[in-house]
Amino acid sequence: MSNYAQHVTKSGKKAGVNADATQMAKADPRQVKNNAGGFTFEVDRWKQLDRFLVLGAEGGTYHSTEKKLVRENAKALTECLADDAAAAIEQIAAVSESGRAPKNSPAIFALAIAASHGDVVVRRLALAALPRVCRTGTHLFEFIDQVEQLRGWGSALKRAVAAWYTSRDPGSLAYQLVKYQQRNGRSHRDVMRQAHPKSDDTVMSALFRWVVAGSLDERSIQRKDQAAGCSCAISTQRTPRSTNSARRTKCFAPRTSSFATRTRD
Repeated sequence: MSNYAQHVTKSGKKAGVNADATQMAKADPRQVKNNAGGFTFEVDRWKQLDRFLVLGAEGGTYHSTEKKLVRENAKALTECLADDAAAAIEQIAAVSESGRAPKNSPAIFALAIAASHGDVVVRRLALAALPRVCRTGTHLFEFIDQVEQLRGWGSALKRAVAAWYTSRDPGSLAYQLVKYQQRNGRSHRDVMRQAHPKSDDTVMSALFRWVVAGSLDERSIQRKDQAAGCSCAISTQRTPRSTNSARRTKCFAPRTSSFATRTRD
């Protein structure tokens, strides 16, 4: 058995190794003090941004509170936006789309900060990445909750949120409106009354009316998407147990007997 440790202890120091250094003392001039009181090598702002997007800061750590971590990472993000805004926003969207992060909340928060930046070019880049980061209605609601605390509802934000709805095909939009009707006290009706999405498509307009007004101008509107091979119908039916009209949204696929029904009184 070889005792290699004897060559790096105080009794036998190895050249180039500071054997007397402990965790509480610098072993290298490039090291900096960390939150635990020890010394480690400092990561650059881009690596810190990447770690935050993946790990987040929820709950804090043993040596640092959540508030302190969020402030430090927000500062690193601001510095990255000042260095290269396009690269920073692309990194936010890439981490969100890749599925590397357990939760999408850090990416949504980072995008909200970028969308509230003082530079109009940075804001435009951030709002253009909104569909990439906020892929579901839940993500959109969370983004609006975050961005409202950082800025107001300007015309650019309204256009970006409206485009989140209008850029989808009718089937995908109906799925989002029915599955994610509301989260944490915010609904699609609240968002649409702020963003005012509009479309020349009859089915899209009917979906918007169903969300905002709760009714349709026509008794039945149906649109078939030949490319996707599915159909989506929105109809108004009168239930036998009540004199009120029950509005039902049915989405079904051809050659199958399964379908989902959502009833709203």
